[in-house]
Amino acid sequence: MHWDYAPSPTSQQLYHIHSEKDKVIPLRKGAKADVIIPGGSHEIIVNEMEQITKLVEGYIRSLHSF
Repeated sequence: MHWDYAPSPTSQQLYHIHSEKDKVIPLRKGAKADVIIPGGSHEIIVNEMEQITKLVEGYIRSLHSF
């Protein structure tokens, strides 16, 4: 699978969490994820729920700490 990617104005507001071993949507060489979950698979939202929650909460807090 290949998706062309062109940054948009809203892409600056995204927080990209990806898993290291996702076979469904693999992390392409040169892709810029904010966080890569070591050993994680495509099901990281289920298998790594606590870690994902902490990462997202931290990101939201960082947006509001001026």
